[in-house]
Amino acid sequence: MSGLPQRTLHSRRMRLRAFTSGDVDALFEIGGDPEVMRYVSKPLWTRREQAIEAIERFHASRLEGTGVVWAMADLEGDRVFGYFTIFGLEPAHRRAMFGYALARQAHGKRLASEALPKVLVFAFDELGLRRLEADVDPRNVASRRLLERVGFVEEGLARERYENDGQVYDSVRYGLLARELTPAVRREGLT
Repeated sequence: MSGLPQRTLHSRRMRLRAFTSGDVDALFEIGGDPEVMRYVSKPLWTRREQAIEAIERFHASRLEGTGVVWAMADLEGDRVFGYFTIFGLEPAHRRAMFGYALARQAHGKRLASEALPKVLVFAFDELGLRRLEADVDPRNVASRRLLERVGFVEEGLARERYENDGQVYDSVRYGLLARELTPAVRREGLT
């Protein structure tokens, strides 16, 4: 598979679109916020250039056929407050990883719940994936609940899977098969 499609997805309160150079500061705010990144296995960003490089990687991964990243932007001002990503796509196995992050001011507003069905329907219907996987820090109760609410199944604990800033973290693996996507989630994803 070469050059993945990326169309803009819409929900009641946001659009999910490709990142642009105008999104650097918003993305840096997310990647540089210790509260937002506390459950992420990558180091906290300390330089604005890291956001620039990330946007370049996002575009390259889509062109290379290995992933798609959407900026979550509000409808009124097109301000970015988070992102969803499908990455590590393995076409031979019709499998990919999935993740997301929200800026601190977007926490607790059910924005990820609103967007996730759109991303799932895209992954299964447009990319033709059979399976999506997610690694979640066991302490990240909100993300675990969100995944379980849309049908992801906990498949196991990977002990001491990540090390970041001198701390060692476990990871819980979740999986969702295309055939497990419920009619209710599919409807939300298509509206």
